Amino acid sequence: MEKMLKSRLHAPIIEIRPSNTSRPPRKIKKLRHTQKTERIIPIEYITNAEFTEARIPPFLQNSYLIGQPPPRITSLRDWQRDLFLSKEWKENRSSIVLVPTSGGKTLAADVAIAQQLASDENSKIIYALPFVSLASEKTNEFRFRFPDFHVRPFYQNVGGHDFRRGSIAICTYEKVHSLLNCAIKDNYIEKFKTVIIDEIHMIGEGQRGAIIEAMIVKLLLLRPRVDIRIIGLTATLNKEDANRLSCWINGFTHFCAARPSRIKHYYKGSDGQLFLNDGGNSKRVVKIQSIAEDVKHILSPIRNSLKQHPSSTVLVFVNTRKQTVTVAKFIAHYLYSDNLSTNTTNTTSINPNSSSNTNINSNPITNANPKTDADTVLTNFHNNHSAVSSPLPESMYRSSNYINVNGCNDLNNINLPILKPPDRRMQSARDFLVQRLSRTETGLDASLGECVKNGVAFHHAGMLLEERKLIEDAARDSTISVIVATTTLSAGINIRSVARVIIYDMYRMGPNRKRQLIPAAVYTQMAGRAGRDESQGGDVFVLGQFGDEQEKNDALKLSTQKLDDVQPQLLQEGISDRFFLQCLAAGLLPPEDGALKFVETCLESFINGNEERNKEIAEKIKERLRKYSLIMNDSDVPTSLGQAIAGSSLSIEEGLELKASINRLQTNLCLRDEVHLLYLCVPPSAVSMESTPSYESDIWHQLHNEHKDVFKLITTMDGNGLERHIILTIQNGGKRMNRCQMEHRDRELDRFFYACLLQKLIAEKSVNEIVSFFGVTRGSVQALQMQAATFAGQSVRFCETTGCQTLGKALNTFRERLNFGVKNELLPLMKLQSCNRYIARILVTNRIPSPIELSELDEEEIARILASKRNADSPSEKELEIAKRLKSESRKVARSLLIIDELQSNAFSRQLNDIYGRKKS
Repeated sequence: MEKMLKSRLHAPIIEIRPSNTSRPPRKIKKLRHTQKTERIIPIEYITNAEFTEARIPPFLQNSYLIGQPPPRITSLRDWQRDLFLSKEWKENRSSIVLVPTSGGKTLAADVAIAQQLASDENSKIIYALPFVSLASEKTNEFRFRFPDFHVRPFYQNVGGHDFRRGSIAICTYEKVHSLLNCAIKDNYIEKFKTVIIDEIHMIGEGQRGAIIEAMIVKLLLLRPRVDIRIIGLTATLNKEDANRLSCWINGFTHFCAARPSRIKHYYKGSDGQLFLNDGGNSKRVVKIQSIAEDVKHILSPIRNSLKQHPSSTVLVFVNTRKQTVTVAKFIAHYLYSDNLSTNTTNTTSINPNSSSNTNINSNPITNANPKTDADTVLTNFHNNHSAVSSPLPESMYRSSNYINVNGCNDLNNINLPILKPPDRRMQSARDFLVQRLSRTETGLDASLGECVKNGVAFHHAGMLLEERKLIEDAARDSTISVIVATTTLSAGINIRSVARVIIYDMYRMGPNRKRQLIPAAVYTQMAGRAGRDESQGGDVFVLGQFGDEQEKNDALKLSTQKLDDVQPQLLQEGISDRFFLQCLAAGLLPPEDGALKFVETCLESFINGNEERNKEIAEKIKERLRKYSLIMNDSDVPTSLGQAIAGSSLSIEEGLELKASINRLQTNLCLRDEVHLLYLCVPPSAVSMESTPSYESDIWHQLHNEHKDVFKLITTMDGNGLERHIILTIQNGGKRMNRCQMEHRDRELDRFFYACLLQKLIAEKSVNEIVSFFGVTRGSVQALQMQAATFAGQSVRFCETTGCQTLGKALNTFRERLNFGVKNELLPLMKLQSCNRYIARILVTNRIPSPIELSELDEEEIARILASKRNADSPSEKELEIAKRLKSESRKVARSLLIIDELQSNAFSRQLNDIYGRKKS
């Protein structure tokens, strides 16, 4: 079917000679065969001469020119044109593309993909990204941009590890390894032609950096057998590192120094004094004033930006999840207020540095005074910044004697810009957003709902993915004016309307509570979110809190955006073992001298070239792998355990821990309690995702009492043993102070805790119930569910390789249940795309256990069953629409199931005939 689809979609194109660039876009006809007949229907692609000269295939030109997806792209930037016309690009060489944020580097990836697919429609292309949110966004984008090709997502528990079907894979970095390992094992790696690595500067960041580097090492080791083109995209590498990377991959570097819109960098001292940091110099601009409650002076830059650009967005970055909520509530309370009283007892005081949950006025907009005083409004900070006197009116500062505004909370004295309340259309849009947020699985978060009504939202990893997506989309369409976020929103999420970025604190808390300046790359990522719309530019405000000379100099240092050199991570002790073992098991390296070749291929060795050190590292890698019996002592060939760990893409630690757990399970398995098998589905890395409750919490005794048998089998402790461990831990100063054996016990207890949580989830308890009982965030429940489903899949492959087939089948059932969060009886219905667990439960309750029974009902019957849940006499339009989709999907699935049953029945009949035939003879 896929081959037929491709043959129809990529028929010959009628060539048209490139015309002058001043002419309007023209149409190119493409011949498509219809599926049912041999009749040829011409399909017209819109193209233009500039794109054609750059050798951009017509199908991609068409997507750009019609804005699929928006916005429309009608011309190339100078650097893009130079890149596509360069000799190196035409030769399909690997490359590192270094372009400032919002410079259009993604277009280079689009063109590389399109050119490869135009030359070979059977090509397979990987687009690698760091985060699930980015991969999800890119998948949706590419399905519009490349409608003629099969775009498949691969991240966490989505997509599996087999890329035989499809043309473009959108992956997280971790998933790329699974795809490469599977393709090498199953001998279709030759179809892989291009790998695009977005945000390649992360190659210097700890574990994630090692994963990127190992990915490139595998691609280099495949040469010359398979020469896969590598394209790295980044905005935050220095030129020296970009050149090193391009030489390492035997490619070239393409630079673009100019940003489409310049970003201005400001630092605000603790007293409100504002400085413009430009070219390594700091210029005093003005003293910002605000109300006493606004100790960070955050209201003025926000209200001023929205006054100048009402449809823009202000992005505020904070350090913690708690801060996102507190600061967002503070901003929401004061965003539109213009009737602040000098009597502080009548004013809601919200300290942004506090974690208290002070209630927001339910609707401060209704009390807003629409009258504005132009003399008190902050003027545009973007005006000629070289002159101190021009950015702000004289009323906002005194040339030598600055106003002391501490203790002042009277609007008439502080000159805060006054914002007009949102009109009826905007208020309706925000109300609708609140409704959509309330329809998520956990319902509406009260704090988020109140903030959204006032055009403010918070965004952090503890929220549901659906909530974060709704907020990002609302910012894109200007429904939300201010987002307060952790750094999860700084890496690559494209919200073009951001005019101002505010960095609430440029320090992180280090050891001994010392302040540590954020890395220059992180600052550059944050700053890069501003000014992505070329028509309005952008700026960055760093809010100081110490007000000393060190803080001022640190802000100036960050504004220069001088990036540190990349520090390769792959050869760090322990990290290298995992990926060397994978390369060895996949046959990319020979057992003899394979470790040395692996080390020499790594980035650090390429840069430093220390031969003696390379040999030393290679020997240590082999020693560690021999110690754990992962390679043979005499030949360095992977053992069966080594093959199992490599084949399931586990880390060495995860594989050894899984093996030990399986060994214990084979002699002692509690079948009465699902928690025991679910323990195998909890990845050891999950314990660092979110802190479990302290041992002083009653929940530990409660979980022990509910699952005594499993608890003892996992930890070898009874109730008294748990009590002793708790007492010793408290005496040591808490979990973090435990060491060695006690630390190992803590990890076991944490995994047991999460296994109990997952048991509630697949028992179809609501997320809100789970959050309340276990004291975790909604987002962490969702993240754990996805991580556990992924790890369960890896555990299944591990069991299959080590010969534990029965255990593998049991874990595979849990993997499916974890994917959907349901009991066993709902799994058949969960194969339907339009069927969530609530609909599936309604259908099963009405004795419709599978798609086969569902396909036998008509649409009205299905709709009435759905309506019966709310005791309605007739179904709603939404229920009728769902019923229509369920009917269509169930028919397709039922037809496939019947075909499979028939094939199995025929095979069984042939087997019986063979048996009886042999008996007769």
